[in-house]
Amino acid sequence: MLNATDCTFNEVTFAVTPSTTEDVNGVVVRVIDSFNDLPKDDYQTTFNDCTFERADAQDLLETDKEVVALNGYFGKMTLNDCVFRCGFTTGYLNFGVAESYLNDVYFDAETAVSMQPLAWARIDKFVLDNVTYGTNTLTPFLFVNYMITKPYATVSFKNMVLDSSQAGYAGADQIGTTKIVSDRLIYVTADPTVADVPAFKGDTARLYTVIAGAPSEWVAVTSDPVAADWKVVVE
Repeated sequence: MLNATDCTFNEVTFAVTPSTTEDVNGVVVRVIDSFNDLPKDDYQTTFNDCTFERADAQDLLETDKEVVALNGYFGKMTLNDCVFRCGFTTGYLNFGVAESYLNDVYFDAETAVSMQPLAWARIDKFVLDNVTYGTNTLTPFLFVNYMITKPYATVSFKNMVLDSSQAGYAGADQIGTTKIVSDRLIYVTADPTVADVPAFKGDTARLYTVIAGAPSEWVAVTSDPVAADWKVVVE
């Protein structure tokens, strides 16, 4: 799709064919326009109840090439109630999409989301609301770059309940100026001040099994992809 304005897909299944010789981008939504003209138009693409899957889902081809389900460049993107099945190296590649809203989206891709703002394609807002992950997701979120001039990007995580094994992220050194707003609920099997639990600042860790007389809930006071610092919540 090129320069799509108010384009909506409802209940569509996108089947992506992989390759052993070249990287593959399945669905590509691109806005190619002059930077000065971009703010004058509302380039919005919306996917409602759509599924992204490999065409060879029944017998996945082994390949060392990238297989990206959805690649966005410039414009604005909204995904509602969508599913990204296994077999993709990246589910949603946000390559300078100004605004992205992921609502009730399920990812089972190796890397669920990758975010790369560009000097000429700024990322302003990236909202993940009730996003969940499958067992094949190794990296829920990958930061690739950040804005060096204002306005800086803001990434928000809302209404998310996760196991601690799915709370990590990659590219921490590329967060830079990006503002993270997060209140994820992370379930843990042990005290996160003792056991390593990844988190963004503002996340809450809660024990699966409450022990009488012992703390059961903590809030992250730092962000770390491996072991955040936690403060006990006094009831």
